[in-house]
Amino acid sequence: MPSRSNLSFAAPAYNPDPNFSTAIELASAPGLSLKQRFQHLMESVDIPNLVVNPPGRAPNQGGAYQKMLALQTFKSTPQYQLFKTRVTHTLTELDRIANSAGTVNQRNTNFQALGGGLWQPVSENESSRFGTFQADLYLQACPDASRLFRIHTFAQQRPELVARDGEENARATIRELSQRLDVCAPGIIQHFDEAVNTVRQATFTPSLPERFEAMRIQIVRNAIAEFIHQNPDAAGNRIGNEVHRVAAWQNHFSRAMHLPFIDDVFASRAYVENMNQRNRLSRTLTDLQTPSVIANVLATQILEEAHDLWSQAQATGTTDFPEHCMTIIEVISNKHGPVEPHTLIELDDDEMPCSLHDNPTLLALSIVKQTEYSPNVHVQHETVRRWIARSQNENGRISILSRGQLRWLETSPPPGMMGENEQQLLSSKHLSPAQTREFFDAVCTQQTSSLLLKAALHEMLRNDWGQSLPNCKSQDFDPYVPNDVFVNMAMGFAHDLKFGQMEINLNYMNVLLKALDNFQHSKVLKNYSPEQICKLLRYAVHFNSSSYGVQIPLDIWRRIDLIASLHPPTVDISLYKGALQFHWTSQPAKAARLANDNPAFASTNRAHGLAYIDVMATHAPHLLTQTLCSNIKLIRCPEVVVRFYEAGARFDTTNYGQYSALQLLMQRTDDAFLAITLDSLSQHGLSLQELANPRVIQYLRERNFVHSVNVLISRLA
Repeated sequence: MPSRSNLSFAAPAYNPDPNFSTAIELASAPGLSLKQRFQHLMESVDIPNLVVNPPGRAPNQGGAYQKMLALQTFKSTPQYQLFKTRVTHTLTELDRIANSAGTVNQRNTNFQALGGGLWQPVSENESSRFGTFQADLYLQACPDASRLFRIHTFAQQRPELVARDGEENARATIRELSQRLDVCAPGIIQHFDEAVNTVRQATFTPSLPERFEAMRIQIVRNAIAEFIHQNPDAAGNRIGNEVHRVAAWQNHFSRAMHLPFIDDVFASRAYVENMNQRNRLSRTLTDLQTPSVIANVLATQILEEAHDLWSQAQATGTTDFPEHCMTIIEVISNKHGPVEPHTLIELDDDEMPCSLHDNPTLLALSIVKQTEYSPNVHVQHETVRRWIARSQNENGRISILSRGQLRWLETSPPPGMMGENEQQLLSSKHLSPAQTREFFDAVCTQQTSSLLLKAALHEMLRNDWGQSLPNCKSQDFDPYVPNDVFVNMAMGFAHDLKFGQMEINLNYMNVLLKALDNFQHSKVLKNYSPEQICKLLRYAVHFNSSSYGVQIPLDIWRRIDLIASLHPPTVDISLYKGALQFHWTSQPAKAARLANDNPAFASTNRAHGLAYIDVMATHAPHLLTQTLCSNIKLIRCPEVVVRFYEAGARFDTTNYGQYSALQLLMQRTDDAFLAITLDSLSQHGLSLQELANPRVIQYLRERNFVHSVNVLISRLA
């Protein structure tokens, strides 16, 4: 971001709006709240009077006719010229602000371009860009343009009276808005309204319940937009209609879900008639409007701001986190309201501040607590579930709680003592060895394991193993594939990670068994490398050969053979390569035997064949050309043949093997495959001179391989 010194943000001395400077002065008065400052800035915004009472109206002359008369009447008054002057000046200033941080090539006059349609004559016999919607723009978008300009100017002139980075946030929103104006009038009105709300949230931070509610509405709008993107208009309407489809869906759910109604004449009810889409979107929006979801989004944003503050401090030479952490808390509290230190700051074993949390759970719980009883917040109900450890001590009763996306540890005061429950991140370090073992046994036992316990285990692995096994931290718990938590846990065990102070026991086998059973359904395996998966398979083989394997056999060898044989054919590529690596490193003779007539080469999914070659090039490069020759009549994808040649060329010092493979390739019975393969080989640098023999051309012609002959002749020319 360019520095302030390199940019000219000062407003010009002349401003045709006489109320502008007065509004800035009133909003700057000492002792005002941010809400009061915002009100002073907004209350004198110029909104034209377009009310008209025509003397008579034909039966077919409706609202559009009245708007046209109102516009014609207004444009004949002195107020119109003053309004036009002020709006033109405001649009020019918004372009200046939007362009202030861009390069010369990035600059535009998109705001001023609106003027071409704003001031056109509107009549029954003439067409114009906005038609009678010009009146709606005068009443809504033009005042919003003035609001944006005022907020930015106030944030620029009085940065100490607005939220941190107020000017920068306002400028970024204005710049983004400038890229969204090539739509119809109702779309422009919606975009201006969203921009004003966004800037208000970022600059004049309202109360936490207000921000919570605003975030709820924004989450809903984002979800609707994503839903529309995934479900294009069946009528094939252009992209510009998306803003009206968003409005239509928001209006459809407005009453049931307490969403603001959007006045958009193009938000047709026809967009929301599909009952299947209604039900699907309703379920999605309901799930997103729970306290835990909204609080988690807010908490994540606040925590990111805190980390940015610490990074900025470090960049200026600050190294003492315990000393600087209170400054971070003060800045965050000034912007977002009072923040409990323990929700941001992590303590070391000596109860001293050591770092910022990277888990927003505690902060999200605090936000839920501060907003859940506010009449201004409209959320969907969610249930709080609890697991209580049987093993307790005199320090208080420990429970694991789950609320939507949030899981945490809670300790209630000992019997006979008063006080609030202590909330902590869910971690084995906050449990006794007996409690850790009790929880582990419960989550690993088929009879007692529940979604609550699996979600809690995911959160515990995230907090305990996140640094060593990043996938535990980066992936959210998926309730549709809950046993992926055992894949993560088994991977941790394979990498020598310990679960609390617990020793290896029989339930390790249950973890491995659940992980192996989940392999074919897993969504997290693709995030692990083949090397990591191979290591997990080795770990499972080792455990299966122990005394624990007698009690709970894993059938690991059969599982690995099935994966390496592409059963089922939809096997994850990372898992497939991991199984191949295991074969080539643990049973090389068997792997070499299985390379002949291997199903990977007969697969129409080229990824299988390419994966096989990649693994083979690492563990058995000397067999590449031989394997190509034995499988070349079987291969279904030309890309696999090319990869074989490229990989084999790096390890075969002679051309004999490749020449033999070419001879076998010419015996293929499918002209299209042969033609594509020869062309690809040539494009990748393989010489086809070995096939320059006229007898080869004649052989192909006798078999009516027209395409192959044409490719060969053109490449040999």
